[in-house]
Amino acid sequence: MVSDRWATRAGRSLAIVVAAAALTIAPVLPPDVAARSWGITGHGRGALTLLGPITFAEAARQGRAQWSVGGRGHRRLPAHRSTIQVPGKPPRADVVPQPPAIGSTTIAAPPAPQVTTEFDGLDEATAGFDPPDGWVTVNAAFVIQSVNGLVQISSRSGVPIQQAPTWAVFGIPLGQNDSDPRFLWDASHARWVGSLVSFDDTFTNNFIVLAVSETADPVGAWDRYVFADAPGELPDQPTIASSTTKIVIPANEFANGAIDYAGASILAIDWASIINGGALTGIWTADNSALWSIRPAQALSPSSDVHLIAEATGVGGFTAGDILYKRLTGTASATTTAGFLELATTHGPFFPMNPPRQAGNPSTVCSIYCDERPTDAVSRGSYLWLVSTSGCLDGAHHDADCVRAVGFNTGSAGTPTLAADLLIGEDAADLFMGGLTIAGDGTVFLAYSRSSASDFVSAKARVFTLAGGLGPEQGLADGDGTYDPGSNPGRWGDYLGVAADPSGTGAAWVGSEIPAADGTWRTVVTRLVVDSTPPTVTTPTVSIVTPSGLPASTVPVRIIWTGSDPGSGIERYLVSESRDGGATLEPAITIVGASTIVRTAQIGSHLRFVVVAIDAAGNTSSPAAGPIFTPTLYQQTTGTAYSTGWTTASSASFSGGSAKYARVAGKYVTFSFAGRSVAFLSYKSSTRGSVRIYVDGVYKKTVSLYSTTVRARQLVFSYGWAAYGSHKLKLVVVGTAGHPRVDVDGFAVLK
Repeated sequence: MVSDRWATRAGRSLAIVVAAAALTIAPVLPPDVAARSWGITGHGRGALTLLGPITFAEAARQGRAQWSVGGRGHRRLPAHRSTIQVPGKPPRADVVPQPPAIGSTTIAAPPAPQVTTEFDGLDEATAGFDPPDGWVTVNAAFVIQSVNGLVQISSRSGVPIQQAPTWAVFGIPLGQNDSDPRFLWDASHARWVGSLVSFDDTFTNNFIVLAVSETADPVGAWDRYVFADAPGELPDQPTIASSTTKIVIPANEFANGAIDYAGASILAIDWASIINGGALTGIWTADNSALWSIRPAQALSPSSDVHLIAEATGVGGFTAGDILYKRLTGTASATTTAGFLELATTHGPFFPMNPPRQAGNPSTVCSIYCDERPTDAVSRGSYLWLVSTSGCLDGAHHDADCVRAVGFNTGSAGTPTLAADLLIGEDAADLFMGGLTIAGDGTVFLAYSRSSASDFVSAKARVFTLAGGLGPEQGLADGDGTYDPGSNPGRWGDYLGVAADPSGTGAAWVGSEIPAADGTWRTVVTRLVVDSTPPTVTTPTVSIVTPSGLPASTVPVRIIWTGSDPGSGIERYLVSESRDGGATLEPAITIVGASTIVRTAQIGSHLRFVVVAIDAAGNTSSPAAGPIFTPTLYQQTTGTAYSTGWTTASSASFSGGSAKYARVAGKYVTFSFAGRSVAFLSYKSSTRGSVRIYVDGVYKKTVSLYSTTVRARQLVFSYGWAAYGSHKLKLVVVGTAGHPRVDVDGFAVLK
């Protein structure tokens, strides 16, 4: 929700010129940055300014140099709409019964999600605003968390990488405030996308700002686009979703100094016009007073459509509070707010929530500004899910708050059909401000806040599957004290970020809000997994490591394998070694983030390596045992057939005290052996030349033996096979001008 920021940022060369509700920003831009055109549609809004790219690192630098933040003020905009009339509050139900899966005789409820990663996120002491409007999104390498006033990029393990104020990331100029930042990872385009609302102190000149990363690396460059709203209208709580063809940003529009509700609008931009450059194409629709809080569902699987959920205001022929739906098809320019449908549900319309109770003073978390609007929506495949907070009656028929999650099947082109309508509650407690996502395997991850008259606010999570129903609750984080909004009316949220993990089909990330000990808020970022399937690992292969030196009695060997775990991802491998047929040696070596290891193998010993994979949920694979092999060293006279022109040289530097060498181009030697890996042992110096290498009659590469530093007993080439077999290695002297000599000191074989 919109915030007050009275910040002085000295030294910023930005100026605002307002004319006919179009924003013209005149920063000092790079010479290659030019304004891009924007096709507006006659609604008095949509004028575009392209601010040009900024790296996140530069935004962080600007923030460190120039940002100052005032007190904890945060302006709430009233929503003037028809009163929702419903017969009575719905009772709590843990889950709407679901039929068993086809071919199944019993239904096993899914387990509670497991916490595999957890770290402290942003807090009010750092960001400076209340409420946080916290959000989180993730890709395979990074986590982005945003709150009002601040954005942080972290590694997936929680190591902070960069932190920058929202005004710097989005290019908000002096004299403008910003609020409601949201980010998402668009896997179809491998880019990050963010949005927020920008407004002046009188709510006269207001904008939606879009930021799009230029690559999958969020630390790199971001392009920023500023869209001017109609004169005097404020696009409050913009939310964002993306499909393969368009970006969609709906907002609640307020007029007359952000007092009167004018209706909901949708800003839509074609992805192709962002990726390809040139004029942006899209639309910013007129207001529709029949709609409240349109939530676009982020498309988590490839789709050109964007599904929309909204609450009916009670005008335009809809019943107040009803759940409305629309599917956006076609180009962004074809977007309208017309054509919403009322959806049938089990628990009826959105129902106003009660102020959630909490221990201490104040006794409620939200004194005024808590409501039933949908806080999020997501789609994957043929399913669409939304989440909201609903007033309900607990088991004793006392007023309470429940988290409501409703799923629909959108597989057909007509009206979606109800899949599940969950009203989740607890006796004598309040569950509120939920967020959800759909994991790659279809599991719905649902997170929310919990409090009661005797408990501080805590963060919880559960999962739901259509086949198994609702799983048990998992605690994420406990509050440290009573949430105290100070002189502000109580606020919480206004939403909760939950993101599907692209690195695990049964995993999701949550950015939970809980109260700090001093009454402010803090956040915790958590990775959750539901995964009962063990990982798999392939049989490890072994090969000789080159280039490398050969000690007197050992050979360096590389063990390579692959592992797979689509559910939660492999967390680590355990690699054990057995020697001479004995039991596996302990402790095993732990390998994280790699599927290879180099070990030293004793010449003449009989070795085997065994690999076990462990996933993030703790499931363990069956052991994968590699072949038994024996490192063997052959001198240059064993198994070899030389052409004429080779000479024997003796030296303590050579393996076995001697080697053969030749200087004339075309001279060759063939080494016949049986094994699964072979390496050529030679001598490198400034007088040595190059050698062509053939394996089983096929040319493989030319190796240079030249070195400014003398290096004896060097393994300079290796080759391997998946299975044991008979092979031939042929070496041919190139005859390098000025230093043609090639030495054959021996061969190492894994038999």
